[in-house]
Amino acid sequence: MAPTGDVTRPRVVASSTMLQDLTARVGGTRIRLTGLMAPGDDPHVYEPVPRDTVAIEKADLVLLNGYHLEPQVIRLAESNARGRVAAVGEKVKPLPFAQAGATVPDPHVWGSAKNGMVIVEAIRDELVRLSPGDRALFTANASIELNRLRRLDAWIARQIQTIPADRRHLVTTHDAFQYFAQAY
Repeated sequence: MAPTGDVTRPRVVASSTMLQDLTARVGGTRIRLTGLMAPGDDPHVYEPVPRDTVAIEKADLVLLNGYHLEPQVIRLAESNARGRVAAVGEKVKPLPFAQAGATVPDPHVWGSAKNGMVIVEAIRDELVRLSPGDRALFTANASIELNRLRRLDAWIARQIQTIPADRRHLVTTHDAFQYFAQAY
């Protein structure tokens, strides 16, 4: 999403579509939000393009997942950001993840609605830090999103309970569902 409108609103860049969506819900019209990735982009292998460098350089705040989910974007932000860089996914206590013979933090933290709530709170706090005059709006928007995620968490738990315990198997081609499996 390209930034629009009033140049007095802070510029915020979100690395992934998940962070872009949550940031848009919390920041609303009080921020100019740019998302780097499009739906379907794999953050693990995403290669930034020149406009990403420009967006990061101009940003007042760059929101990353962290835990090395988006390695190229992390490197780009660390070397080019003039504003604050925040790894909001790293507010979630990580689960261990086996990768290339080592154990690292599992970066797929959004896999449970409760973790989504932690990320929303981190985004809210970063936006308030960036624009304290908008604290009430960011807090109200975050509260709406937190309530939505609480309802989602309860709904998922109810849906999982409809599956007989001996039939609850998750088959996937990517090790991205550890948080989901643990939560539900």
